[in-house]
Amino acid sequence: MSGFGERAAALDRRPFSAWGAFLGGQAAIGGNLFVALGLVVQACLGAAGAASAISGVIFLFVGLAWVEMVAAMPVAGGGQYYVQRALGDFWGFIAGATLLLDLTIGISLFAAMAASYANIYTPALLGVEARELTVQIAGAGTLEWFWLAEALVISLLLVGAHLRGLRVKSAFTTAVGVAVLAGLAVLVVGGLLLAWSPETLVATVRRERPPLGGLAYGLSLSVISFVGLQTLALTASECRRPSAVVPRPSLALILTTLLFAVTLPLLALGSSPTALYEHGEAPLSLLAGRIPPLPGVAAGLVAGLACVVLLVSANRFLSSLSQLVYSMGQYECLGPWSRRIHPTWQTPVAALAFAGAAVCVELVAAFLWPGTGPLEALANMYAFGATTAYSLAMVAVIRLRFTDPHLPRPFRVPVNVPIGSAKRRRFLPLPAIVALAGSVGLLAMVLATHEIGRIAGPGWLALWTAYYLFHRRATGLPLFGSVRRDWGAEQVRILEEAGERDLAATYSRDLAAERGGH
Repeated sequence: MSGFGERAAALDRRPFSAWGAFLGGQAAIGGNLFVALGLVVQACLGAAGAASAISGVIFLFVGLAWVEMVAAMPVAGGGQYYVQRALGDFWGFIAGATLLLDLTIGISLFAAMAASYANIYTPALLGVEARELTVQIAGAGTLEWFWLAEALVISLLLVGAHLRGLRVKSAFTTAVGVAVLAGLAVLVVGGLLLAWSPETLVATVRRERPPLGGLAYGLSLSVISFVGLQTLALTASECRRPSAVVPRPSLALILTTLLFAVTLPLLALGSSPTALYEHGEAPLSLLAGRIPPLPGVAAGLVAGLACVVLLVSANRFLSSLSQLVYSMGQYECLGPWSRRIHPTWQTPVAALAFAGAAVCVELVAAFLWPGTGPLEALANMYAFGATTAYSLAMVAVIRLRFTDPHLPRPFRVPVNVPIGSAKRRRFLPLPAIVALAGSVGLLAMVLATHEIGRIAGPGWLALWTAYYLFHRRATGLPLFGSVRRDWGAEQVRILEEAGERDLAATYSRDLAAERGGH
């Protein structure tokens, strides 16, 4: 392993504080909170709060199980690696393909949303009307070409920066995390004190009841508030002694995300629901613009914060994507191209080229897709990728409890049912089962109510599966089977590279004792 690969391993691991890891995660995942509100309120109307609460509970259980895996196996491959280790090469590849979809869509969505917040003021700065920045296209309706161009430029600039090896300083990411927490807290508290009315909330919930199909559609969309757990794996792969650093800040991040994701729709429904029904773009700026005494200033500050947060989130997603592609190449899920490193900048040039091409195609398709706005089109695909990846990851969590019971788990999902005899006792994690049922349920809703997700999501997987089978056949590897690997030795190497020598020694001793017993 050289260049980029070395930086993904022990040579680039550095000390993280729990506070720094939490704020870095807040900056990475916080972008979702600036995206989801308008889409969920438009879809669910008065039931937006309930939809966010239901998907939030599912996310809480998913997050608990995900943290167990992140702390146990601190590798950048994240969900793809967990599934491959638990279920074999083919299903690991499928998990990786869904995560690639999620990460590329996330970059596209964050770039488009950053441009949307900026466009509150851009037409005025250019001295034109917003309608002058659009064009009519037969079969596709109105194309907001300027908005599309902005999103494409933002995405390609991010890819270019990564290709050159430019990295965002951890101090800046920490500052953004603080700004996200402070900004959202001020928005929620200020909104509740100055603009929110319980009477308005009750009246909105009673008056704006969505049909059953609309509720299911909105419920499946609300999951986009909670996408980004894959970035926790990247944090774990970058820090020393992740067992001591990762679990607590990850759990705190999950809880704060849940708190804001549930509170913001309730604030919107009790203060300015009509504005969000009509405009899904820049939702938090619209919300801030209803808060006295300086609504214009508040809306502008939130718009500026949103642009920064969304760019940081997109940057983190791009880092996760490049590491994921490299990891999939290491484990024979992708061809040699996935491990190609730029000779000068020592960055994964092929992975970044793929990311740039995929994001451009997704953005153009979303803006041209008839009958829906670009944000909604991207969110449809985002929801499909998230629910599919989370479902597979939950199966992996449960299976690894039985196939690798000695795996060091610095954090273990609570509420476990013992199964088997005293010598071969295993523990079934009930929250992971609830998370699996919830993720599969949300996936079913996506397929039932999202035309784009129902067509493009399975289409994406079909194309990648065809590539995978061609690659495996060409290299003489089993098509649906798995390459034989010593996962025990692999785990010891991972722990030693992470500085977890005590855990590595304990795991080696437990494995030797079990194998000796057989």
